[in-house]
Amino acid sequence: MTINNILNNTTINNDTRISQLYNTIKQFNKLDLVQLDPSSYTNDRKFQYLLIIIKFEFLLTNYPDESQLIDKLNIELTTTNNTTSTSTGDYLDTFIKLKSSDLLTDYQFLYTQEQPNLINLINKKIVIINSITDKSLSLSIISSIQIKILQLYLLSNFDFRKKQIKNYLIENLSEEYNEYLTDSSPFVTFELFQSYCTDQFGYGSFFQIFHSDILISNWIENNIVNLNNYYKSIKIETIYKLLNIDTDFNIESLLFKLIIEQKLSNGSKIDQINKILIFGDEFENKSNNSLNNHVKKIGKLVNEIYVNI
Repeated sequence: MTINNILNNTTINNDTRISQLYNTIKQFNKLDLVQLDPSSYTNDRKFQYLLIIIKFEFLLTNYPDESQLIDKLNIELTTTNNTTSTSTGDYLDTFIKLKSSDLLTDYQFLYTQEQPNLINLINKKIVIINSITDKSLSLSIISSIQIKILQLYLLSNFDFRKKQIKNYLIENLSEEYNEYLTDSSPFVTFELFQSYCTDQFGYGSFFQIFHSDILISNWIENNIVNLNNYYKSIKIETIYKLLNIDTDFNIESLLFKLIIEQKLSNGSKIDQINKILIFGDEFENKSNNSLNNHVKKIGKLVNEIYVNI
């Protein structure tokens, strides 16, 4: 089935048309995708925007090294997103508005930032979903974004906001995704973590190409925070063995960061002489008073000095 046949088929609705276009363009190799010119297929501006969106998404998820073209398409989509209004009851308008907003946030956080905050990206996507007044018109689009949110949730570092995000996902995703939201094991193995980076979710091969060092650090961080629930103290060398981490990774630096950011229980500390992480008794109230902020700033300076010794 060709793009022309799909666009000119008057017997199908736009929901089916979009699905068929995705399935067809998904088969394109890199060269065909790069050379895809929406204006050569149709004069209809909405269908041109639709093809730009699909092209942009597949480039982002499968060929993120095509930076110049991705940057160009980002500008086109930004302009389109700022000028497009959503017509009541028009599925194509809703798709263009919602999907372009979704992809533009991906570009902003994942493509242009060296250390993207995945939790902030999740919150952006939830805001996008909540901005749609008639959700019955866009259930399939919303579902695809929520699956991306699930992947971001699984790959993000520890954050106290994750509990609310987990509840959101449980309430909105179908039961087939419950296995990813059930804490059946105290730790996430590296093999399981790697499966979160695959194309079974919404980001294709992107996380297998970009941000791998950051994601591995996130995986280690989440597991160390979970250690807090099972140990009163643990040797740092045991953490390396337990998680099967390469000794090139600086765990002590990460532990200092977790203590400073209050991600471990209150009173947690490192016995540097014996190389032991000692967990505190309880999690500190996350109030952001000025004294706490001042202490954290001093702690960060100490941490930076320690790392650079």
